[in-house]
Amino acid sequence: MVNDELLQRLANGRAGSIRPLVIPRTTDTSAPLDYHSPPAEVEGWLRGKGFTEPTVTLLGRLTGAELFALSKEDLRMFSPEEGARVYSQMMVQKALLEVQATLLTRNTIDWQPH
Repeated sequence: MVNDELLQRLANGRAGSIRPLVIPRTTDTSAPLDYHSPPAEVEGWLRGKGFTEPTVTLLGRLTGAELFALSKEDLRMFSPEEGARVYSQMMVQKALLEVQATLLTRNTIDWQPH
């Protein structure tokens, strides 16, 4: 009975009144960030990920190593609104760096001079 009513509302478009949360993001994923990144690269990475100006201004002063050293709680303290998302994006970036390092190591080991 409840399922039938839900299906009917979905079919009539009434359930579509709930708007999804939209987080503005850019499509630029090329902004580099690693442990050796200077503050200018950290700032560019934060901007490229679509973070707000206050978050970019505050965290954009850090080096890559300093940013990666922050915990989720630290980031929430610095930026209550976006700290968790900064942390999430950092974890994605760390994973990418690990994959790159693994591929580089694998290619170096596999390479044999003639």
